[in-house]
Parts: sequence; C-alpha cells; structure tokens
Amino acid sequence: MYEVCIIETEMKQTQATKKAIERDDNLCQWCLKKRMRITRCNEGHHIWGRAIVDEVDGIITLCRVCHQGTEDGGEPTRDQLLDIMPEARKYENEIWQ
Repeated sequence: MYEVCIIETEMKQTQATKKAIERDDNLCQWCLKKRMRITRCNEGHHIWGRAIVDEVDGIITLCRVCHQGTEDGGEPTRDQLLDIMPEARKYENEIWQ
C-alpha cells in the first residue's frame, strides 16, 4: 500500500531538470522506490551538482523533504541515489578525471 503526498515548490529549473521531472512523472523517486510512498513533486536534484552535470541522466526527481535531506548530508546519499538511478554513474569517470 502506498501513501500519497503532493509537494510543490517554485524553484528555478533548467530545461534538463524539467525533462527529468517529466521523465519521472513528477514523482519523488526516493519515496517511490524506498519508502513505498507516492509523492508528487516538482524538484529535480542534480546528483553531481548543477555546475558539473546539467543533463537529464544526471538529475533525479525528489520531494522537498528528500531533497533537503540529501543537501544537508543526510539521506538519501549520493550513493543511494545512484543505486536507484544507475544511468547517472556514467558521469562519475568524467568528473574525477
């Protein structure tokens, strides 16, 4: 059984962020895959940082609570996000070269 939540924000978004949110059906991927909760939201998190990777495959949709958790160094961690979005790992080698 899933719990349903709706969370919206007015953050500025790049075109890549908008496409990633659309790809994820406006659902927090951490809540959906790890908390068994359907949370409608419109925040995209740049897993590697917006200044480093601003591409759809490097962005995951998170609700405000999860987004704040990752920004504050809590959960979800970058590694946890990469576990549920492995396509973002392709940037790992580019970043550390």
